[in-house]
Amino acid sequence: MHRSMPRPTWILVTLAALAACDSRPELRPEPAPLEAAEDAHLRVLARIAFLEDRRSDGGGELEILAASSEPEVQERALLALGRMPFPELTGGVSAALVRALSDKRTKARAIAAFGLGLRADPATAGNLLSALSDPSAEVRARAVEAASRFDNPGMREELLYASSDPSPLVRAEAALAPHRWSSDDANSALVDSALVGMASAAPAKLLRERWGIELDPELKTEPEDIEVVWRALFSLARRKAERGREVFYLWARAPESVNARIFAVRGIGALATSDPRGLEILRESIADSDARVALEAARGLGRFPNAASLDALKRATRASSSALRGAAASALGEFEDHRENARKLLEKPLVDTSTAVRAAATVATAKLMGDGGAAELELRSLDGDPRLRRAVAQSCRHLSQPLAFSILTRLTRDPVGSVSFEAALGLGAVLSAGGRERAHELLKNQDNGLRLGAVLALQESPNVSDLAPLLGAYREASGDLKGELEYEILTCAASIDDDRALELLFLGLASSKAYTRVVARALFEEHFPASTLPAASPLPERHGALPEVMGLRIAPLVEIRTTAGSLVFELAPEAAPLHVHNFLSLAARGAYDGLDFHRVVGDFVIQGGDHRGDGNGARSWRGEPLRAEFSREKFVLGSLGMPRNADPDSGGSQFFVTHRPTPHLDGRYTLFGQLKSGREVLAAIEVGDKILAVVPRGPRAKK
Repeated sequence: MHRSMPRPTWILVTLAALAACDSRPELRPEPAPLEAAEDAHLRVLARIAFLEDRRSDGGGELEILAASSEPEVQERALLALGRMPFPELTGGVSAALVRALSDKRTKARAIAAFGLGLRADPATAGNLLSALSDPSAEVRARAVEAASRFDNPGMREELLYASSDPSPLVRAEAALAPHRWSSDDANSALVDSALVGMASAAPAKLLRERWGIELDPELKTEPEDIEVVWRALFSLARRKAERGREVFYLWARAPESVNARIFAVRGIGALATSDPRGLEILRESIADSDARVALEAARGLGRFPNAASLDALKRATRASSSALRGAAASALGEFEDHRENARKLLEKPLVDTSTAVRAAATVATAKLMGDGGAAELELRSLDGDPRLRRAVAQSCRHLSQPLAFSILTRLTRDPVGSVSFEAALGLGAVLSAGGRERAHELLKNQDNGLRLGAVLALQESPNVSDLAPLLGAYREASGDLKGELEYEILTCAASIDDDRALELLFLGLASSKAYTRVVARALFEEHFPASTLPAASPLPERHGALPEVMGLRIAPLVEIRTTAGSLVFELAPEAAPLHVHNFLSLAARGAYDGLDFHRVVGDFVIQGGDHRGDGNGARSWRGEPLRAEFSREKFVLGSLGMPRNADPDSGGSQFFVTHRPTPHLDGRYTLFGQLKSGREVLAAIEVGDKILAVVPRGPRAKK
């Protein structure tokens, strides 16, 4: 056990300065043997952090440390190796992780398996399959998760055998694995059948009372079996598996697990159906005691408009949950065959006390009315609330192009970034009515958000006339969105058959941004396979300041005070030390004070921390993007995560909090905290609620 280190009042337990790793030590009294050993240990951890931050294995140094007899050093080194990018860093990194699969320590083997999954090096597929026979359930579970990330259909049948593993931990991972696979694979029917089997472990009482099915009365479903069930339902819903229909029906009304109900109802909504049983369940589920289940039911009814569903949606527009009222309003926008009745039901949401509900109703009404509602949209485009003006920009996709272009052009000049960015995106729907020319103008704008919106609009239908403006925007890209602008411009240009597109891609290969170079090379191979490419350049070394964050022996508690109430989180410095330091450093500066929650997706996430105000701000404490710190921790209700764009290493100031388990984010987004109190507040937050402050609540000692 290492002794506590001196630390600032609330941020971090510090290490010796990183610079000491590479410079001569200052003169000081000779330390006691125990103190000297601890200093050396912390310097090694700091060195690992230094190398990981630079995405470098130190010329083999990390591989050596991954075989250390000191558990903490070995574990940190293995996790750092797993986070090294593939294929930029290959042979030695993968080989070290493979060797660790045979380590005597269970945790080392589990971390190695997880790391191999992050890298998905095809050469290691066989090693992971061998790890499915490990004596430790934790290692087998991590091997299942890791192997499921490989783009290798031949591995999948092997992974299905894990559904019969004696450990529920392994079976749970086997139930999640298929959500990562294409439902168009040749063995898709086999996969879906296996998932149905995993989701069929229903309590005998439920089967008897609900469905008249008699089973052995001694047969009981244990809590760990329910954990497998909801994960199987999640995968079936993500795959939109028709074979899952009956188990969706079975679990949609089950009181045993709200997660099972969420994903069962979500699964019913995902199936294109006119089955009366499914529609009846969706209508009933709108009254579920958990608003997340009810919200999924409302969305499902919107996908299959039926006159008999209007009464259920009418009730939902009067629910206490604003998220459910908003979902019901959005669903009503899909009832074009019952336009007049749906429009009348939207009258109440259009004057709802919640601006988020009014915004949803604005878009839904535009879907139903088209140009017939243009005059009302014109008025709302002048509303004092930017959330409603943004909804108008979204609504323009449902107007004729001339009317839409007129409104969008004005809104691209809106002083609020979230509105002007949404309007720039909307130009993609009116490219033939002046939208293309307006997008070209925005590419010259000094606001990076507007330039990005214009590029994304042009991606909807790029043509040769776009190339010169795109080339100019690429050459002038700078500042906070430089990397994202670069690779989105390349993506837009690559589908245009013109030599200037090649010129842009060659510029991309020479970018200072590593991810831009990765995208440029991939686009070359896809669109110009006959072209000769230069050798891949090495990853650039990062030069930003590295905080002294390793060896932290506390789990800091923080309170996010909002206009809806307070959320208290325990942060996770072991899993994501840089992200914890970043969050606390920005909070100490007051960087979050007064910012909006700019994105809320019911039964998914709330998102805030955007300093730009258009959804694109991502400035870290050191001014450059954060590298990802993907870990084995799972996203559940109340998990605190880092948003990013397509570049994994693009974290910054923003954060999100999940409303429920979100397995599709596991290992793909950085998780750096967990909600400890404030569930009701989390459920109540909507777009426009503000962060008042992020304040310390004192450290909690790690157990």
